[in-house]
Amino acid sequence: MIAHFLREIGRQYLSLRGFDLGVLVDSNASLTLNNSLIEGTLSNGVRLGSSFQTGAVNLSNNRILNNQNGAGILVNNVPAGTVIEHNLIRGNSGQWGDYAGGIDVASSVTTKPQIRNNLIVENSAAYSLG
Repeated sequence: MIAHFLREIGRQYLSLRGFDLGVLVDSNASLTLNNSLIEGTLSNGVRLGSSFQTGAVNLSNNRILNNQNGAGILVNNVPAGTVIEHNLIRGNSGQWGDYAGGIDVASSVTTKPQIRNNLIVENSAAYSLG
């Protein structure tokens, strides 16, 4: 849906600021998100999967900043080949122990994403995540 929306408005990037929700990818949906800004949401900046696995996901060269009550990027259920690289993930904070901080890969995830060359700074959580 987001990729379709971006094509419709003629943009190659997404800018979300101050929304209740960030980007949710779920139910076999695929997403390539590059050079985008997700900032100031009241939950996770980007959430990948829930009880349903996503399709292929590539997040690169994004700024995921100052999202509250959740992770900058929350990984719940992704397929092999998911890539998270070259992103700035900064200032995200959480009130609950789970799903908070910079990048949170849920313990139930059986297929780990490739997370490389990201700058993950100044994130916080109520408990042990950062």
